[in-house]
Amino acid sequence: MWPLTWAADGHLYGGAGDNLGSPMNFWRIEGDAPGELSVVDPLPIDHRQYCDIPPADPEHGVKPAGVLCLDGVLYFAVEAMHYGENPAFNRQRNIHGWIITSTDYGQSWQRAATPTHFFTGRLSSPHFIQFGQDYAGARDEYVYASFPAADDGNSYWENGDFLLLGRVPKQRLLERDAWEFLVDLDARNTPR
Repeated sequence: MWPLTWAADGHLYGGAGDNLGSPMNFWRIEGDAPGELSVVDPLPIDHRQYCDIPPADPEHGVKPAGVLCLDGVLYFAVEAMHYGENPAFNRQRNIHGWIITSTDYGQSWQRAATPTHFFTGRLSSPHFIQFGQDYAGARDEYVYASFPAADDGNSYWENGDFLLLGRVPKQRLLERDAWEFLVDLDARNTPR
C-alpha cells in the first residue's frame, strides 16, 4: 500500500508497508516537477507498539491504510492484519483500524488520537479519498473514505467482495459515532 496525500506545506506524504525492515514507514516526497520527485526521510513507525494486539501477525501485522492532510494536520489510518487464516485465496484479514495524527508533518505522532479498535469488521481498513492540497478541493464539509469489505463480515487486504463508502464531518473525523456509511438496502450488509 502506498497511500498518499498532498499536504498544506506543498509536500506529498505517504505510508508504505513491508519495507526498510519495518511493516510500516511514513515518507515525505519532494521535488519541483514529476520527473524530479525524490523520496526523503523515511520515518519508521514502531510497529511493536501495535503488533501485540492479537490476532495481528506479530512481525508484519500493522500496515498503512490511508493518509490525509486536513487543515495542516496529517491523519494516518492504520490497520492490523492477520495473514492467511481464511482458506479463500489465503486472504489477509484486516482485524481492526484506527487513526493517528501529526501536527508536525510526521516528525511525531499522537498515537492515541483514536482507540486501536476505532474501526472493526468490514470497516477495518479505512482509505481516505483525496480532494487536492490540504483537502481544499472538497465538495462539502465531509471527509470521505472507502473500506474494502467482504460478504463474511470481514475486511481483507485483497480478494474483497465490495467497497463501502463512509463519510464524517471534517471537524469530527476522530469521533467514531460521527461516521456514517452508504450501505446497500439489504440489512445484512449494514456496517456497525
